Amino acid sequence: LMDIHFTNAHRSGSGGGALRAERSRVVIENCRFSKSSSDQEGGALLVSNSSLLIARSHFEENNAEHGGALAIVNGAEAILVNSTFLHCSAADGGAIYVGGRSRAAMTGMLISFNHVSSAGGGVRSHQSTVNISASVVSNNTCGYVAGGIDCSCSLLRIAGGVRILGNQGTYGGDTHTHTHTHTH
Repeated sequence: LMDIHFTNAHRSGSGGGALRAERSRVVIENCRFSKSSSDQEGGALLVSNSSLLIARSHFEENNAEHGGALAIVNGAEAILVNSTFLHCSAADGGAIYVGGRSRAAMTGMLISFNHVSSAGGGVRSHQSTVNISASVVSNNTCGYVAGGIDCSCSLLRIAGGVRILGNQGTYGGDTHTHTHTHTH
């Protein structure tokens, strides 16, 4: 998918407000996802048991139960490059939720001004692997655990050039882990 603007999409009863991918290979370049929602996972996009590449794309004002903009679940693998996630909301993973033994690599990302009621205002990972480099995770908020990044039973690798700042949460403003964290 290239140069497409998805707006005001909604999906009830399942995830992926604008797009749902299962057992697929998805490439998204220079797209915009705004004001989309789901009452389950992935307000804009749900990727399950698939591979995903997102480059130079923008996600804003999306919401869902898990992953306000994007949910990566059930063994999915995702590469996210030079993209923005702003003003999204969820119960878990205000912008991005990674779960179910999935893997996500993020570089050149801006993840800011997202909100959750529970955990991971910017990013929430559960039983998965997340690698972040050369990115900014800032000014996200949550009602409970970790305004910036929350990892539970996950592997979080933070490499050079990552700035995690100004996030607010009851427990762990910027990051909170119940897992292994590696910083390089």
